[in-house]
Amino acid sequence: MDVKVELREPSDADEVLSALDVIGADFTLPFDHTDPRMQRILAEPTRENPLFVIATTAAGEICGAAFALRSGSDGALLATIGVVAAHRGTGLGRRLMEHIEATCTEENITGIVLGAVPEARPFYRHLGYTGKSAMHKSLPGSAAARYGDDDERRRRLDDLRTRRAARTSTVPTPTSHEGPKAPEGPVSYAINPNGTTHLIKGEAAFLGALSQPVDLAQTANSHYLYLLLRGSGAVAAFKVSTDGSLHRLGVTTGGLPVADGASGLAAY
Repeated sequence: MDVKVELREPSDADEVLSALDVIGADFTLPFDHTDPRMQRILAEPTRENPLFVIATTAAGEICGAAFALRSGSDGALLATIGVVAAHRGTGLGRRLMEHIEATCTEENITGIVLGAVPEARPFYRHLGYTGKSAMHKSLPGSAAARYGDDDERRRRLDDLRTRRAARTSTVPTPTSHEGPKAPEGPVSYAINPNGTTHLIKGEAAFLGALSQPVDLAQTANSHYLYLLLRGSGAVAAFKVSTDGSLHRLGVTTGGLPVADGASGLAAY
């Protein structure tokens, strides 16, 4: 059966009133447009800023409607939804809700809340709403939709902190006079799957006691490392192996005026 679902403005007063009468008649506690709650909203549409979605048959008969109110700057409250008996079980209720949600998303509303009696809760849960008598759904664009609820966001934050702590853990370099001498210049490390590091070669880029490294730079593809030496302006080149170890390729001297104040190095 061909049924059209469309948004209606409060200015479409006659059709809105008829829709309220049609769906209200099928409620356990029937109501119509003369209900004081409906009258208050209809009398001040600018303040209440309602959303009306109405379903009509090809013959123009109203067979369902959904009615929501904007709440605050970015929320909405589903006031009522109903489908006449002849059209239940056809997916029309889902279509009405999807139309309400799509309109809310377009208007930067991030969530919808509603009140549900026990027999209606499975319908709303199937559409992604959570809760019991008071149910809620986060719409696309909201923080909850992107990152999950409060518990999920806390879990993700804890995981992130754990990963960061693992990445920043290092192997201490010995500095005691009784222990091994601390390397002078870049050392070679490997990064383990859990984010920790281990020393491959402590003097992988050590060029002598007077090399005095000033700066280093790595190419964009991470294949080569360059070391700038103070005084001579020499640049030492190393190839970076897949395991993180360094292999010396050579030293170019007299290229940069480090003695005149230059102290930076860039690689491309």
